Amino acid sequence: MDAKAQALIKAYLKNKLFLVVEPTVAGKTAIEKMLQKSAVARKNVKFSKTAENALDIMKDMMPNYIICLDKLEDGTYKEILELHLKQHPNRLDNGFILLTENDSVDSVTRLAQSEIDAAVILPFTVTSLQTEFLKIILPKSAPSEYKVLIEAAREHMRFDLDKALIFLKKAKKADPKPFEALYLEGMIHLSDKALELAKDSFEKSLHFNPTYYNSLKELFNIYISLKERARAYQISKKLSENFPVNPEMIPDLAWVSVANAQYDDILNYHQAFKNVDEPDRDMKNYISASLAIYGKKIIKDKLEGTSEVDDTLVQRAFQLMEEASVVCEDKPLVFASLINTLILSNNEAITQKVLERAKSKFPKNKTIKILEILADDATLAPSQSLKNAQDAIKTGLKSPEIYQIILKRSIELGLNEKAVNDYLEEASQEFPQLKPEFEKIISG
Repeated sequence: MDAKAQALIKAYLKNKLFLVVEPTVAGKTAIEKMLQKSAVARKNVKFSKTAENALDIMKDMMPNYIICLDKLEDGTYKEILELHLKQHPNRLDNGFILLTENDSVDSVTRLAQSEIDAAVILPFTVTSLQTEFLKIILPKSAPSEYKVLIEAAREHMRFDLDKALIFLKKAKKADPKPFEALYLEGMIHLSDKALELAKDSFEKSLHFNPTYYNSLKELFNIYISLKERARAYQISKKLSENFPVNPEMIPDLAWVSVANAQYDDILNYHQAFKNVDEPDRDMKNYISASLAIYGKKIIKDKLEGTSEVDDTLVQRAFQLMEEASVVCEDKPLVFASLINTLILSNNEAITQKVLERAKSKFPKNKTIKILEILADDATLAPSQSLKNAQDAIKTGLKSPEIYQIILKRSIELGLNEKAVNDYLEEASQEFPQLKPEFEKIISG
């Protein structure tokens, strides 16, 4: 590093306050050495071992820079980062470095698309940590006019939107490709619920930088809210082509792909889902529903012969459908879709596995009980299947499908005409709109 850069860094760091949140002696010592080597005064550095203590220190000290371990004894870095961003929305004089053992794709993607300046993978050395630190502060020590205006706008977005817009207007003139200024302008319009103005700003931002993640993400969300599925899908393709899948977006991305009949995309989102460390309930339900739809599409194509479907693809569909039943948290309709498709496919083994999971998760669900009778109908002797269906009707579990089983098995077993007609009359009374369907079974 040349003398000019060293002088800039020294001047930049002169009065900066640091908070180090690291419970281990070794980590604390290494960070302390790194800061001393980087010309940070010892009196400007405070240390904490817990999240609670760090938050207390922040309220009094308001540190410019925080170096924090991702997992602490009493929580994680997230609350600390959230408070830091509130205290210092202007990031030119402030920053956040995360220390983490997690180098998974999921973790790296989340961090890359957050307000964290750098993620340093453990274990680190004094030299490796200083290298990352200097990468952060060197650009901030001599910012361009454009960057100064951007950060001023970001700071004023918290309390004076009109003033923020003035800074952004200047910023748009200070750089030939002001994509970040236009993104922030869009965020201000979003806060005012002016979707069309926000959409226009994000689109202009992408004109200058077609792969700017923040504008792509917000434009995608706008198209989702406006139910513009085709446009949302085009944005989702740009996101997936240029960035790892953001785990938080998996539900919406999967929905858009299904809505546009782009079923193969679901495999990519499923792979991304498997890399998520702690998927939440919504993510699990969305991915399981998507897998159910994917499996249904493959099985339907195979049965109808509308397109060429080889056995390898069918086996993969079965595998993914079973996995969907494992992943699904609390959506009986997902299980209903899975079981219905599996019954049609005559895959008794997987049908029974999925059915057992459904019964375990939803022991009182009427739809699951009906599907159990339908699944059993494919494997039991006609007399036993008929008895199951009759018993279900007696307990009040009435459905068109159960009456269909009764009619089919009654005819198959050669029951007398009066008994069959009695069942037909009962079924028609319960479901009058389906009387022609019931009569077809008899005439057939």
